[in-house]
Amino acid sequence: MDTPSQVWRFILAYLHTVPKWGMDLIECISFIFQLSFSQIGKHYSTIGFSSNQLRTLQHFREYGLIYMRSKKSSRYYPTNLVVNLSAGAGLNTSAFSEGYIIVETNYRIMVYTDSPLKIAVVSYFSDMLYRFPNLALGMITRESIRRALMKGISTDEIIKFLRMHAHPQMRENNPVLPSTLTDQIKLWEMERERCVFADGVLYNNFLSQKDFEMLRNYASDLGVAMCSNAANKVVVVSPEGHDQVRAFWKRQKKE
Repeated sequence: MDTPSQVWRFILAYLHTVPKWGMDLIECISFIFQLSFSQIGKHYSTIGFSSNQLRTLQHFREYGLIYMRSKKSSRYYPTNLVVNLSAGAGLNTSAFSEGYIIVETNYRIMVYTDSPLKIAVVSYFSDMLYRFPNLALGMITRESIRRALMKGISTDEIIKFLRMHAHPQMRENNPVLPSTLTDQIKLWEMERERCVFADGVLYNNFLSQKDFEMLRNYASDLGVAMCSNAANKVVVVSPEGHDQVRAFWKRQKKE
Protein backbone atom coordinates (compact mmCIF):
# COMPACT_ATOMS: atom_id res chain seq x y z
CA MET A 1 0.00 0.00 0.00
CA ASP A 2 1.42 3.38 -0.99
CA THR A 3 1.86 6.26 1.48
CA PRO A 4 -1.27 8.34 0.54
CA SER A 5 -3.44 5.24 0.91
CA GLN A 6 -1.95 4.52 4.31
CA VAL A 7 -2.60 8.10 5.43
CA TRP A 8 -6.22 7.91 4.28
CA ARG A 9 -6.74 4.62 6.08
CA PHE A 10 -5.25 6.14 9.21
CA ILE A 11 -7.47 9.24 8.98
CA LEU A 12 -10.60 7.16 8.42
CA ALA A 13 -9.73 5.10 11.50
CA TYR A 14 -9.15 8.32 13.43
CA LEU A 15 -12.56 9.69 12.41
CA HIS A 16 -14.25 6.54 13.73
CA THR A 17 -12.84 7.31 17.20
CA VAL A 18 -13.76 11.03 17.20
CA PRO A 19 -17.32 10.59 18.59
CA LYS A 20 -15.97 8.53 21.48
CA TRP A 21 -13.90 11.54 22.56
CA GLY A 22 -16.95 13.80 22.56
CA MET A 23 -15.77 15.72 19.48
CA ASP A 24 -17.93 16.92 16.59
CA LEU A 25 -17.36 14.57 13.63
CA ILE A 26 -18.49 16.95 10.88
CA GLU A 27 -16.32 19.76 12.21
CA CYS A 28 -13.29 17.48 12.31
CA ILE A 29 -13.97 16.29 8.75
CA SER A 30 -14.27 19.88 7.53
CA PHE A 31 -10.98 20.78 9.17
CA ILE A 32 -9.25 17.80 7.54
CA PHE A 33 -10.61 18.86 4.18
CA GLN A 34 -9.32 22.40 4.72
CA LEU A 35 -5.95 21.02 5.79
CA SER A 36 -5.68 18.92 2.64
CA PHE A 37 -5.75 22.06 0.48
CA SER A 38 -2.91 23.78 2.33
CA GLN A 39 0.59 24.33 0.92
CA ILE A 40 3.86 22.81 2.02
CA GLY A 41 6.26 25.34 3.56
CA LYS A 42 3.54 27.86 4.39
CA HIS A 43 2.49 28.50 7.98
CA TYR A 44 -1.15 28.85 9.06
CA SER A 45 -2.59 30.55 12.12
CA THR A 46 -4.72 28.80 14.74
CA ILE A 47 -6.46 32.03 15.74
CA GLY A 48 -10.22 31.54 15.63
CA PHE A 49 -10.02 27.75 15.82
CA SER A 50 -12.70 25.95 17.82
CA SER A 51 -11.85 23.57 20.63
CA ASN A 52 -12.51 20.61 18.32
CA GLN A 53 -10.15 21.97 15.67
CA LEU A 54 -7.42 22.67 18.22
CA ARG A 55 -7.76 19.18 19.63
CA THR A 56 -7.58 17.63 16.16
CA LEU A 57 -4.56 19.79 15.40
CA GLN A 58 -2.75 18.52 18.50
CA HIS A 59 -3.56 14.93 17.59
CA PHE A 60 -2.15 15.43 14.09
CA ARG A 61 0.92 17.06 15.60
CA GLU A 62 1.51 13.99 17.74
CA TYR A 63 0.99 11.72 14.72
CA GLY A 64 3.48 13.71 12.61
CA LEU A 65 0.94 14.95 10.06
CA ILE A 66 1.61 18.61 10.86
CA TYR A 67 4.51 20.46 12.43
CA MET A 68 4.29 22.95 15.31
CA ARG A 69 7.29 24.48 17.05
CA SER A 70 5.64 23.82 20.40
CA LYS A 71 2.35 22.55 21.76
CA LYS A 72 1.20 26.11 22.52
CA SER A 73 2.35 27.61 19.23
CA SER A 74 -0.25 29.69 17.34
CA ARG A 75 1.10 28.55 13.96
CA TYR A 76 1.34 25.19 12.26
CA TYR A 77 2.95 23.83 9.10
CA PRO A 78 1.28 21.03 7.09
CA THR A 79 3.50 18.16 5.96
CA ASN A 80 3.40 16.49 2.57
CA LEU A 81 1.45 13.65 4.19
CA VAL A 82 -1.73 15.72 4.44
CA VAL A 83 -1.37 18.13 1.52
CA ASN A 84 -3.65 17.34 -1.45
CA LEU A 85 -5.42 14.50 0.35
CA SER A 86 -8.72 15.59 -1.17
CA ALA A 87 -7.35 14.98 -4.65
CA GLY A 88 -6.93 11.33 -3.78
CA ALA A 89 -3.37 11.14 -5.13
CA GLY A 90 -2.16 7.58 -5.05
CA LEU A 91 -5.30 6.39 -3.30
CA ASN A 92 -6.21 2.82 -4.20
CA THR A 93 -8.85 2.24 -1.58
CA SER A 94 -12.56 2.75 -2.21
CA ALA A 95 -12.79 5.78 0.06
CA PHE A 96 -12.79 8.24 -2.83
CA SER A 97 -12.00 6.21 -5.93
CA GLU A 98 -15.57 5.68 -7.22
CA GLY A 99 -17.44 8.53 -8.88
CA TYR A 100 -20.40 9.64 -6.80
CA ILE A 101 -21.11 13.26 -7.77
CA ILE A 102 -23.57 14.59 -10.35
CA VAL A 103 -23.82 18.32 -11.06
CA GLU A 104 -26.41 19.94 -13.31
CA THR A 105 -26.46 23.10 -15.38
CA ASN A 106 -28.66 24.77 -12.76
CA TYR A 107 -25.81 24.29 -10.20
CA ARG A 108 -27.64 21.57 -8.30
CA ILE A 109 -25.31 18.91 -6.95
CA MET A 110 -26.25 15.33 -6.06
CA VAL A 111 -23.92 13.26 -3.90
CA TYR A 112 -24.71 9.55 -4.06
CA THR A 113 -23.24 8.34 -0.79
CA ASP A 114 -24.02 7.78 2.86
CA SER A 115 -20.45 8.65 3.92
CA PRO A 116 -20.30 11.66 6.29
CA LEU A 117 -16.74 12.27 5.09
CA LYS A 118 -17.69 12.63 1.43
CA ILE A 119 -20.71 14.81 2.23
CA ALA A 120 -18.62 17.07 4.46
CA VAL A 121 -16.04 17.49 1.72
CA VAL A 122 -18.66 18.51 -0.85
CA SER A 123 -20.38 20.83 1.64
CA TYR A 124 -17.19 22.86 1.84
CA PHE A 125 -18.04 24.48 -1.52
CA SER A 126 -21.82 23.93 -1.70
CA ASP A 127 -24.94 24.37 0.42
CA MET A 128 -26.40 21.01 1.43
CA LEU A 129 -30.20 21.16 1.39
CA TYR A 130 -31.52 17.60 1.84
CA ARG A 131 -30.15 14.36 3.24
CA PHE A 132 -31.48 10.91 2.37
CA PRO A 133 -30.14 7.44 3.27
CA ASN A 134 -27.88 7.22 0.20
CA LEU A 135 -28.17 10.68 -1.31
CA ALA A 136 -27.45 14.29 -0.40
CA LEU A 137 -28.78 17.21 -2.46
CA GLY A 138 -27.32 20.67 -2.50
CA MET A 139 -26.61 23.79 -4.54
CA ILE A 140 -23.38 25.39 -5.64
CA THR A 141 -23.95 29.08 -5.03
CA ARG A 142 -22.02 32.31 -5.15
CA GLU A 143 -21.85 32.40 -1.35
CA SER A 144 -20.68 28.79 -1.03
CA ILE A 145 -17.88 29.41 -3.54
CA ARG A 146 -16.88 32.59 -1.72
CA ARG A 147 -16.69 30.69 1.57
CA ALA A 148 -14.38 28.15 -0.03
CA LEU A 149 -12.21 30.88 -1.52
CA MET A 150 -11.93 32.60 1.84
CA LYS A 151 -10.62 29.35 3.31
CA GLY A 152 -7.89 29.19 0.68
CA ILE A 153 -9.51 26.71 -1.71
CA SER A 154 -9.20 27.80 -5.35
CA THR A 155 -11.82 27.28 -8.03
CA ASP A 156 -9.33 25.17 -9.99
CA GLU A 157 -9.18 22.77 -7.04
CA ILE A 158 -12.98 22.67 -6.78
CA ILE A 159 -13.41 21.95 -10.50
CA LYS A 160 -10.66 19.34 -10.38
CA PHE A 161 -12.35 17.65 -7.43
CA LEU A 162 -15.75 17.60 -9.15
CA ARG A 163 -14.27 16.21 -12.35
CA MET A 164 -12.23 13.57 -10.51
CA HIS A 165 -15.21 12.26 -8.54
CA ALA A 166 -17.86 12.64 -11.23
CA HIS A 167 -20.45 9.87 -11.43
CA PRO A 168 -19.94 7.33 -14.28
CA GLN A 169 -23.07 8.76 -15.89
CA MET A 170 -21.41 12.16 -16.13
CA ARG A 171 -18.18 10.72 -17.53
CA GLU A 172 -20.08 9.88 -20.70
CA ASN A 173 -20.42 13.61 -21.39
CA ASN A 174 -17.85 15.78 -23.13
CA PRO A 175 -16.88 17.84 -21.27
CA VAL A 176 -17.52 15.94 -18.07
CA LEU A 177 -18.74 19.03 -16.20
CA PRO A 178 -21.23 21.47 -17.75
CA SER A 179 -19.39 24.48 -19.14
CA THR A 180 -22.07 26.77 -17.68
CA LEU A 181 -21.10 25.54 -14.22
CA THR A 182 -17.33 25.79 -14.59
CA ASP A 183 -17.57 29.21 -16.25
CA GLN A 184 -19.83 30.54 -13.47
CA ILE A 185 -17.52 29.25 -10.75
CA LYS A 186 -14.64 31.07 -12.44
CA LEU A 187 -16.71 34.25 -12.70
CA TRP A 188 -17.50 34.13 -8.99
CA GLU A 189 -13.79 33.90 -8.30
CA MET A 190 -13.08 36.85 -10.58
CA GLU A 191 -15.59 38.96 -8.65
CA ARG A 192 -13.27 38.86 -5.65
CA GLU A 193 -10.28 39.92 -7.73
CA ARG A 194 -11.75 42.85 -9.65
CA CYS A 195 -11.29 45.27 -6.73
CA VAL A 196 -7.71 46.28 -5.99
CA PHE A 197 -7.01 48.32 -2.87
CA ALA A 198 -4.16 50.82 -2.83
CA ASP A 199 -3.11 53.67 -0.57
CA GLY A 200 -3.65 57.17 -1.86
CA VAL A 201 -3.87 60.84 -0.81
CA LEU A 202 -7.09 62.77 -1.49
CA TYR A 203 -7.11 66.40 -2.65
CA ASN A 204 -10.49 68.14 -2.55
CA ASN A 205 -12.25 71.37 -1.55
CA PHE A 206 -10.87 73.26 -4.55
CA LEU A 207 -12.12 76.86 -4.76
CA SER A 208 -12.53 76.71 -8.52
CA GLN A 209 -12.55 74.33 -11.46
CA LYS A 210 -9.34 75.96 -12.67
CA ASP A 211 -7.51 75.05 -9.45
CA PHE A 212 -8.73 71.47 -9.71
CA GLU A 213 -7.61 71.09 -13.32
CA MET A 214 -4.22 72.64 -12.60
CA LEU A 215 -3.42 70.20 -9.81
CA ARG A 216 -4.87 67.25 -11.70
CA ASN A 217 -2.78 68.02 -14.78
CA TYR A 218 0.38 68.45 -12.70
CA ALA A 219 -0.17 65.09 -10.96
CA SER A 220 -0.90 63.43 -14.30
CA ASP A 221 2.29 64.84 -15.83
CA LEU A 222 4.26 63.41 -12.91
CA GLY A 223 2.54 60.05 -13.35
CA VAL A 224 1.28 60.00 -9.75
CA ALA A 225 -2.44 60.66 -10.38
CA MET A 226 -4.44 57.58 -9.41
CA CYS A 227 -7.93 58.87 -10.20
CA SER A 228 -9.92 62.08 -10.41
CA ASN A 229 -13.50 63.30 -10.66
CA ALA A 230 -14.20 66.61 -12.36
CA ALA A 231 -17.80 66.80 -11.16
CA ASN A 232 -16.82 66.56 -7.49
CA LYS A 233 -13.42 68.22 -8.01
CA VAL A 234 -11.37 65.55 -6.26
CA VAL A 235 -7.97 64.11 -7.13
CA VAL A 236 -6.25 61.07 -5.62
CA VAL A 237 -2.47 60.82 -5.93
CA SER A 238 -0.09 58.06 -4.90
CA PRO A 239 1.74 58.36 -1.57
CA GLU A 240 5.05 58.50 -3.46
CA GLY A 241 3.96 61.63 -5.35
CA HIS A 242 2.20 63.32 -2.46
CA ASP A 243 5.18 65.44 -1.34
CA GLN A 244 5.79 66.86 -4.81
CA VAL A 245 2.12 67.59 -5.43
CA ARG A 246 1.73 69.19 -2.01
CA ALA A 247 4.77 71.42 -2.56
CA PHE A 248 3.44 72.44 -5.96
CA TRP A 249 0.03 73.25 -4.54
CA LYS A 250 1.53 75.39 -1.74
CA ARG A 251 3.50 77.39 -4.28
CA GLN A 252 0.42 77.97 -6.40
CA LYS A 253 -1.64 79.12 -3.42
CA LYS A 254 1.02 81.67 -2.46
CA GLU A 255 1.05 83.04 -5.98
